[in-house]
Amino acid sequence: MANGKTQSEPTTAPLTAGQRFAPWGELVQRATQCSRLLRAALAHRAEAAGLGDVEFCLLWNCQSAVPAGLHQNQLAAELGVSAAQISALVERLQQRGLIAGHRDPRDRRRQVWLPTSQGRQLLDAVLARLEPWLADAERHVSAAEVRELGAALRHFQIAIKDPGAPALRIVSLDHEVEEAQP
Repeated sequence: MANGKTQSEPTTAPLTAGQRFAPWGELVQRATQCSRLLRAALAHRAEAAGLGDVEFCLLWNCQSAVPAGLHQNQLAAELGVSAAQISALVERLQQRGLIAGHRDPRDRRRQVWLPTSQGRQLLDAVLARLEPWLADAERHVSAAEVRELGAALRHFQIAIKDPGAPALRIVSLDHEVEEAQP
């Protein structure tokens, strides 16, 4: 302060688009790398049970939704696959006797999918194979951190929705489908 006047703070130039994108680019890279590592670990353990990683995730989501079950559009949204892909996946798991369709009591025109006892047994077998990997991972990352990251990523799903893109369908932990608001 000189002569009772405050010095003006130095002004900074606005960030360029490249500078503003840098942390987002880092996020894209880390999220992609983590997704690949997680899916590879899952695929390796699910493969012994004759499942791909997406098939395992479909079975897991159906089990997580017991007793209500999930509609195919909910499964497609949760797994990030098209309606055609989810239809083929559901058909394959149904033919193997791992999931069964039931009429939705709230809307008899629609089916919900739930694991069969054989599907639950297979799921348990894969989870048992995942146990050593989980124990090793949890020595470095706590379950609370995993939950916090999941919540943060869900927040990002909503926040980064492109207003010009088709509606983003987000499935919450209670499997209710929400439309992201632009």
